[in-house]
Amino acid sequence: MSEHKILSLKIPAYICLLAGVLLLSASTGCSDEPSDPESEPRSTEPASAVEPSDPEPLEQDDEITLDDLMDLAVIVEFTDDSPPGPIQLQNGKATRTYGEASQDLYELQDRMAQGDLDGDGDNDAVAYIIARTAGTGTFHLLVPVYNTNGKLESGAALVVGDRVVIEQISVRDGLVEVSRLDRTEDASMLTINQRSILEIDFSQPEQPKMRVISTEPLDPTANPDIPFDELLKE
Repeated sequence: MSEHKILSLKIPAYICLLAGVLLLSASTGCSDEPSDPESEPRSTEPASAVEPSDPEPLEQDDEITLDDLMDLAVIVEFTDDSPPGPIQLQNGKATRTYGEASQDLYELQDRMAQGDLDGDGDNDAVAYIIARTAGTGTFHLLVPVYNTNGKLESGAALVVGDRVVIEQISVRDGLVEVSRLDRTEDASMLTINQRSILEIDFSQPEQPKMRVISTEPLDPTANPDIPFDELLKE
């Protein structure tokens, strides 16, 4: 009989101890004190999308790369029947269709020049584009690209030759110098027989000025700028 009494006393004590632990745990979970942020469960919801930021503005002496020119909007007006408005390069190329089936193809070349074109102290650039038109023309264009308050803005394209070869483009003392292989007035378009040095002033975007500063005779050679199928038409 005494053993039964001892057992009856131990069971309530164990239950009381368990109840105390549960009560202590409940009071801790309801505490008003801030919890450790590292112990908080992390949200599994996806983060909101971040809006793309604008390109960093260019500094005065920042280099302008060919990649910076791949998506230029360029004003081109070199034929009477060309449609108005700028062409938009995409990855260095553009197509402009007009009339019934006329199509001009534009392609940015991997040559460019840098220097201050407008006298404001910033580093500007000159882009070189070849336009192959619906006719027989293959026009070589130079486009001034100005650093305006850290952003690149292109001026109107200037035609520097039809079915010629551009050897070199450079900027010196604010002027663009171009070495061009072309021909005398009495020579066929199929022929290259002289080298001309051009000087271009892009300081006034609306009124670029170009002049030939020297010419040098060359031994006549076939014009490499004319495709073979065009040679067959002559």
